[in-house]
Parts: sequence; C-alpha cells; structure tokens
Amino acid sequence: MHIYKYITKTFSMLSLSMFCSFLSTWIIMQKLSVSDFGLFTLLKSLLPLFSFLALLGIDKAYIKTFANKEPKNTSYYLLVFITLLSVIISYVCVSIYGISEYYYFILSGIVFGAINFFLTSYFRLKNRYFLAQFILGGHKIIFFILIFYFFYFDYLLDDYRVLFFLCASYLLPSLFYLIYYFEVSKNKNILTFFEFGNLFKIGFSFFLLNCLNQVITAMDKWSIPILYDNEILGIYSALGFVYITVFSMISSAIGYVIFPEILKNKALDIKKILVSLSLLPLNEI
Repeated sequence: MHIYKYITKTFSMLSLSMFCSFLSTWIIMQKLSVSDFGLFTLLKSLLPLFSFLALLGIDKAYIKTFANKEPKNTSYYLLVFITLLSVIISYVCVSIYGISEYYYFILSGIVFGAINFFLTSYFRLKNRYFLAQFILGGHKIIFFILIFYFFYFDYLLDDYRVLFFLCASYLLPSLFYLIYYFEVSKNKNILTFFEFGNLFKIGFSFFLLNCLNQVITAMDKWSIPILYDNEILGIYSALGFVYITVFSMISSAIGYVIFPEILKNKALDIKKILVSLSLLPLNEI
C-alpha cells in the first residue's frame, strides 16, 4: 500500500514549510513595528483565503471529475476565470482595509496562489504528493529564504519589502503550471466551456464547506483590524504564535492524501492506516 508513503511525503514537506513559516515570522517580529507586523499577519491569513475564493472549488471538482480518467486541459478558461475574480477580490480587500498601496501585491499573490491550489489538485491526481505539497506550501520556504537573506546581511526589512516578498513567494511554485500544460496538452483533450461550467457546479459544495472552515478558523484575524487596528492584531498574533502542533499537521497530511485516493476508488485498509499513522511522528524525530 502506497498511501502511508504518500502521507509521509506530504507530512514531511508540510513540516518543513511550517518550520520555515515559524522562523520567518519570528524574524519579522524582530524587525517590524507592532502595527506593521499586524498588517503582515492580516495579509498572510487573507491571501490563502482569497486564492481559494478565486477558484470557487474548481480544484476539488477537478480531482473528483478526473480521478479515474485522463485529466483534460482547462488552462484557457481557468486563467481567465482566476484573473477576473482576483481583480475583483483584490479591489474589495484594499477598499475594506484601506491598503490601496498594496493592491498589485495582493492581486499577484491571489492569482499565483489560486494557480498553486489548482496545480496541487492536479499533481495529487498523478500521485506526485511531495511535489503537490511543495506547490501548496513551498511559498513559505521561499519566503523564509528571502527574509533570512535580508536578516543575515542586515539589509532593511520594512513593511513594503516584507509584503512584497510574501506575495512574490507564490510565483515560483506556480511555474510548475508549465509542466501541467505540457502534460495535459499531449492528449489534446481540451475542456469545453460547458465542461468547465460543470466543474464549477461540482466544486461549489466543496467551496461552501471550505468557506465555513475558513470563517471559523480565521475570523478573529480578519475582524480585529476592522474593529480595532493593525497594532492590536500584531499583539494578538504574537501572543497566539505557537498554536500549530504536530497533530494538526498530521491531520492535514492525511486529508490531502485520503481525499483523492478515495475518489480513485482505491480500497483503503483503514486499520492498517491508523496503525501506521501512530508511528508517523516518530519518523520526523
């Protein structure tokens, strides 16, 4: 059974990306004012949400639709769809929070982030789970490298550069879109507009469930700047900094693998999986 191997690979990359996120956040706390750190925390929590909104569940629908058949090329409609929604979402965001100077940073982060979400689904279909997890969380590693470089050589790290690095870090993983494009272009099967619309219909239920999850888990960080200011958010985020545990990462790794594997109609030995997963944290020590 390969599922334990898939979960281990996913968990390993997830652990590395979360560790890099921890270190980069610690460095930024030393360099930015409380108010600027609050703004960074706000955008750090909003960008994944907005990227998810720009897809409207199409990434999950893609897995469900092509779990047992060759994926079709949806690049033409997908890029236009993501870009148009991202423009609208970015405008609404900067209008609500009064940060219009960061409009293009946020727009680029949403576009590349949405592409990364979609690519993650495609590569999970292809059983390339390690690569899929790098595309999903690799921006945290890239962001840490940029921040650590400036920190090590004592270059200026202000709010503008930090937010630029945050949004730009989504770019490199999205370049794997070229691999997706060349692979799906081989069979010359292109999704029609009607089929693309069906993806939206299938994915909308997943979209609503994930929206509810996002609201429950991150509503505090979205609402504090509106009710108070970024400085209060900075204090709040610093106090609650170490909330990520090994077990929360394990559950994420399991979910990332189990969902596409079930849709592929693969028989899963649940008892064996549970026994194997009980040893998973020991593999990371």
